[in-house]
Amino acid sequence: MNLRSIIFKLVSITISVCWISACSNSTYQAQGNAGYLNQGQAKDNLTRTGEISAEELITRYSKFARQYKNYQVDPLDSVKFARLSNMEIWVFFGLWCHDSQREVPRLLKTIEKNGISFDKLRLIAVNTKKEIPQAFQSRFSIEKTPTIFVVNKGEIVATMEERPKVSIAKDLLEQVFR
Repeated sequence: MNLRSIIFKLVSITISVCWISACSNSTYQAQGNAGYLNQGQAKDNLTRTGEISAEELITRYSKFARQYKNYQVDPLDSVKFARLSNMEIWVFFGLWCHDSQREVPRLLKTIEKNGISFDKLRLIAVNTKKEIPQAFQSRFSIEKTPTIFVVNKGEIVATMEERPKVSIAKDLLEQVFR
């Protein structure tokens, strides 16, 4: 193996470790982003923060679109997930985070298959430090991405962090309807 290939492999490993660590557990530090979108950031890059629509997420970000297109919703999950149709679903995620790129499209596909209105869904992109916009800091805090909250009548009744134990639908429903 020549020196050039060794350096390439080391750089590749370093980049992979950085991306993985960005999605893993870290301490939430509220430094407060004012408003929903950082004004100095491009609207279509991976450092964007703030609220984003499901349609924009799926049409502008290829990794989210690919997962959304390829995910097959379990029919049993679909039927049961409809029980959340009158509740709010809040999702704090990173456009840069591989766990978010996998789980958020799965949630969106499950919601779509149930005919649940996207107006009950709030998607909030966070930065790599997992700082949520100031407007939401009094109500939510996160340590991992994605973090999904199910809210019923103003009260958080279910939470899922990073990845489900079984499936998003089963994990959230188990908490809501214990």
